[in-house]
Amino acid sequence: MGFWHHTIGGIPVASDKLMAELLNEQEKGITIADTSLLALNAGKITTRYNEESYPGHAAWLDWPYKLHRINLKNDEVRFELYNLEEDPLEKNDIYAVEPDRSEKMEQQLGQWLKSVVSSLNGDDYE
Repeated sequence: MGFWHHTIGGIPVASDKLMAELLNEQEKGITIADTSLLALNAGKITTRYNEESYPGHAAWLDWPYKLHRINLKNDEVRFELYNLEEDPLEKNDIYAVEPDRSEKMEQQLGQWLKSVVSSLNGDDYE
């Protein structure tokens, strides 16, 4: 299972306020004619993401192991591996001690990140 904290945020929306207003109007039987707040083209993909670069922090969980992929400031990447069953607080990095497992999980995480970027680019919707 993969996790990725991508460095590009989404579109901020005051959804709690908008949904409360919508509910109030619907309860009164009011049909909303003003669609200016609706993102009618939200499904249109307009940004292409680099398929060779994965900014931000990512992790791959293959119980009981968890691999972290950490982007450093100089565009280098550092990996850390933990056995969560034995080390739930992630204090003992075993990346160098478990090279076969580390390599396998790195490949799995890389394949997953590539598939996420492919999906963001709409390649699996064509």
